[in-house]
Amino acid sequence: MYLFYLITILTMDVIGIPLSIMMFIFIAYSLIKKDSEISGSFYFQLLSNSLSDIFFLFFAYFIVRIPLFGIFNEWYLKQKVFPGILYGFTIYGSMAIAIGQLNLSINRLIVLLSPINYTKYLTKKLSILMIILQWTIPIYNLVLTYNKRVIPRYSKDKSMLLLELDNITFMNKLIFYAVAFGFGTSAICIIIGIWSIILYKKLNKNYLKDKKKSQKLMLLLIYVIVQTASLTFLSIVGLIQFSSFAFKNTLAYTISIYAYPVAENLLCLSYSFILCFTNKKIRLNFYLFWLGKIFNHNKEEIKVRIISKNKKNFCCY
Repeated sequence: MYLFYLITILTMDVIGIPLSIMMFIFIAYSLIKKDSEISGSFYFQLLSNSLSDIFFLFFAYFIVRIPLFGIFNEWYLKQKVFPGILYGFTIYGSMAIAIGQLNLSINRLIVLLSPINYTKYLTKKLSILMIILQWTIPIYNLVLTYNKRVIPRYSKDKSMLLLELDNITFMNKLIFYAVAFGFGTSAICIIIGIWSIILYKKLNKNYLKDKKKSQKLMLLLIYVIVQTASLTFLSIVGLIQFSSFAFKNTLAYTISIYAYPVAENLLCLSYSFILCFTNKKIRLNFYLFWLGKIFNHNKEEIKVRIISKNKKNFCCY
């Protein structure tokens, strides 16, 4: 069972992490080149979110996943002590992701509230401010853990290696605030998501005669809803982990430890799959960018093949 779990997580990582990095590069390139299909505040925020995903996974791998896999246990134990700020970075990253998701939800709501004049509100200054807040609000986690230490030690049943702060009470407070923050942002995102769906239905019925514009709004809204669901799932797993540790429920705590990497992957690595699956134009441009520019394939030939394939799979928009 453990081997199956390990293979599943590693497969998700081996496929998802490179694809996420490739999508990050593609979106950054498209924004620099001012691609008409990938432009505006939504994709600037999405670029920031994808960076926070990669940033978070890097530290989560060091603090949680590698010890969980039991690959370098001897090395971890030999080091005895790690800087506490490494633990702070994992919580910092999770909060940055939550704020970024909230920013995207607000972005979609503003567009749906004012579909004609939304550019008056979603200015570059506002987008930059939202991204700055995303990366600065969680900084207190780094300040609080700067002088702390991370100690590698086995769990009580000796089943897994854990990297924890030397002050368990302080660590639990950090986790509690992070979980509460995650639930708070998830709740706000859910409320905004429901409101956005209602607005979209009204707009689609009464105002949006342009089918292309209507479809684009729908696709980006679907993306935000799926990511909100992933954030909520991660928050629930975090709550189970915190509460089971507080009430000394070893079974629930162990399950939550193993469930956490799955929840992290669903949130951090799913965005590239969602974009490619739901948006035909982004999928096409993504293929053209990597196959055409990097591997020097003929762009027109690739385009013809992909379009002919999409006609057969007309459900994937």
